[in-house]
Amino acid sequence: MVAPGQFANKIDELLGKDDKTRKILTIAVVAIIIATIAGVLIFVPMNPTDNYETGVATLQDLLSSKSERTPITPNALVVSDSSPNYAMIGTPIAMYYEEGSSEPKMCPLLVMNSNDPSYAVTRFLNLYRNPDVVTIGDVSLNSPSILFRSNQTFSQIGPKAVSLATAKGFWASSDGVIIVEMQKKKSIVGYEEAVVAVAMASYLNIPVIFTDVVD
Repeated sequence: MVAPGQFANKIDELLGKDDKTRKILTIAVVAIIIATIAGVLIFVPMNPTDNYETGVATLQDLLSSKSERTPITPNALVVSDSSPNYAMIGTPIAMYYEEGSSEPKMCPLLVMNSNDPSYAVTRFLNLYRNPDVVTIGDVSLNSPSILFRSNQTFSQIGPKAVSLATAKGFWASSDGVIIVEMQKKKSIVGYEEAVVAVAMASYLNIPVIFTDVVD
């Protein structure tokens, strides 16, 4: 049995090899993720061709997708703890891969209770002291224990509205989005699949959108 640290080191070693090895490893990882999340994930092209037919996304659909970010680049992201969906929405915003790069772009992602923010979160924010903080969900940085304010907030009501707003706010264009149907996510299995789907969104640099029902 391989220890977690050894496994991570092995992945780093493989990623450091030639382009062919990295491509093979990427395809293998993506294929595993697709198999895992087939029941909860829908990949929807944003700019479909005339002959596009709705259905299950292929491996090629995912690997060939492209996207472009808006100029908004938060140095820290604070999301509400009122729903786990907010952290999922924030994940591909806080960490993503640009096309052609094997190094992720990252910023801190913190989950906060506005009514009773934890000491760890307030201490981090006060020590971080960076003005480019974006909040997602019903988050308020107006607590006396927090020494600065966010420069942008996405506080629409509910994960669906918030996910649509962040998709428009952080992506100038995207070949697709990952849609998670909230009814399916209510089960334990559905929730676990949704978490994996979010990892895919980070890898592909595409938004995650929550919806009540997929027609």
